[in-house]
Amino acid sequence: MRRAGELRHRITIQQMTATTDASGNRTEAWTEFYTCSAKIEPRGGRELFQADRVSADLTHDVTIRYKAGILPAMRVLYADPKNALTERHFEIRATFAHKERREWLMLICRELD
Repeated sequence: MRRAGELRHRITIQQMTATTDASGNRTEAWTEFYTCSAKIEPRGGRELFQADRVSADLTHDVTIRYKAGILPAMRVLYADPKNALTERHFEIRATFAHKERREWLMLICRELD
C-alpha cells in the first residue's frame, strides 16, 4: 500500500478540448481536467537516432489517488514550484488501478520534449 506522504509532486491532468470560434475556425487546446498530488518515478529511458538527430525516450510511473475518467488521450503537467521556468509534460500511455482496488491509479507516461 502506498503512503499519502509519498505524493510530493503537484500535477495537473489535462485533456484536449476543441472549440469553434464565430467564423467557424476550429481550435484545439489543453484544458485542466484534474489537479492532485502525485508520485513521479522514472521508469527507464533510451536514446533514439532518427532523422540525423538523437532524441531521448524517457518513461515514468505517475501514481495518484484513484480518479475515474483519466484516459491515455490525456497528459500530465508538472511545474516545479521551486523553479518557475521548469514545466514538464508527460503523455499518458496507459492507466490501471493498483491491485484493482480503486485506491491508487498508476499512469504509465512518456516525457514529452
